Amino acid sequence: DYKVQHLKIYAEVGTGSDTDMIVVLPKLVSKDDYVVLKFDVDPNRYAQGPTMEWGFMFALLKSPAVAELVDELYIELHFHFPQLQWWHYHSNWEALDAIRGLREMGVVVHAWP
Repeated sequence: DYKVQHLKIYAEVGTGSDTDMIVVLPKLVSKDDYVVLKFDVDPNRYAQGPTMEWGFMFALLKSPAVAELVDELYIELHFHFPQLQWWHYHSNWEALDAIRGLREMGVVVHAWP
């Protein structure tokens, strides 16, 4: 039996509030669910810069009980890569380390670009 939900919700990262993704996820899913999560935040009037994805990834790394609820994570990561004229704070090595950490926790991570 399959149940697909597409939630377009206001979410925060790292606040601990009722709309923080680390707080919201356990309210929406259980260990018995197969959870595929796409996390991508584009700049708008509430969120600026390529930091929300990084904040969410680091919050997951610090929250193993929540990370184990996510079976597959699709996440857009921006990192510093001058050859493509990407001028961001995080390095490609940091991206690889974060992905490796989540994979070690059992999360299948698909990152782009």
